Amino acid sequence: MAVVSVVKLSQIEGTLRVDADYYQPQYIEIINKLSAIKSLVRLKDAAIITTGPAYSSKEIGEHFGIPTARIGDVTNKTNIEDWIKLSEKEFEKFNRKKIENLDILMTMTGDPPDVGKCNLIKISNDDTIAFNQRIAKISARISPYYLFAYLSLEIARMQSERNALGIRQRNVGINDLKNIFVVLPLSDMFCLDIDNLVTRHLSETELSKSLYFQAENLLLDELGLQDFKPMYELSYTANLSEAFGVHRVDAEYFLPIYDKLVQQVATRVELKPLGNFLLDIKKGIEVGGEQYQEEGKPFIRVSNLSVDGLTKRDQKYISETLYGELAKHYEPKIGEL
Repeated sequence: MAVVSVVKLSQIEGTLRVDADYYQPQYIEIINKLSAIKSLVRLKDAAIITTGPAYSSKEIGEHFGIPTARIGDVTNKTNIEDWIKLSEKEFEKFNRKKIENLDILMTMTGDPPDVGKCNLIKISNDDTIAFNQRIAKISARISPYYLFAYLSLEIARMQSERNALGIRQRNVGINDLKNIFVVLPLSDMFCLDIDNLVTRHLSETELSKSLYFQAENLLLDELGLQDFKPMYELSYTANLSEAFGVHRVDAEYFLPIYDKLVQQVATRVELKPLGNFLLDIKKGIEVGGEQYQEEGKPFIRVSNLSVDGLTKRDQKYISETLYGELAKHYEPKIGEL
């Protein structure tokens, strides 16, 4: 659905921006609402914001020792041990620019939903962790728990998205981040309540990840896949009869790793088709872009699924009427995958 927004020339003066996206109604509405709040400051007044260096790719790899935050680490990998590693020499070269305990990391590059994503880092004083040029490190002058909660809100994320430049991949500058509007806590008691809730959230999130990790390891061990690391093969062959049998001729389907994986598991357990364990399986429906709305019933697409569950990444909505037509056959129920 087309959106028409009219902006006066006087409103453009001083912004140095003439691209239409910058003046989308939802952005202007948020700024107008924030401007009416008295306890409002810029992010640069509530924190110290810095970006990391552009490290040499030759000094990054699993055989090095210093975990280094990149975009995907902020948005997906909360386990610091899983981050790519940086060499000590490269780290020293850039004056040991590192992350401190309770620093907030924010993404500066990515698809629009990934710009402005945050992660609050809890580490010991002895840990040495770096971050690259696509990450902003935010060291809070106010409560880091409150600031993390605020920067995770849509009203903060949309300010980052508004200022981001680019078409396919968007980039937001350090000065634009510094000028994000931040609403200060209404009272010390209110801030304490936020701190306690965020602390509980972080604690329970870590517990859930620990339990999931245990379950994953238990399953891999039972299947004999805990140390399963087959060698990559540069070339391989498949019989024509195999291709006809599965009605596939793409080379990737016949990668040896797949057969080795099945053979490995088959030595431990009996394998059966997934369909034997399903009461029903159904493919979803695509309603078409013309049916999307700014609000209404959430319409779940591939981009809304992650290992952590449903996300609001590029969330689309459909009308109540269309939802009513589709719900009987396409609405997921509790307990379904």
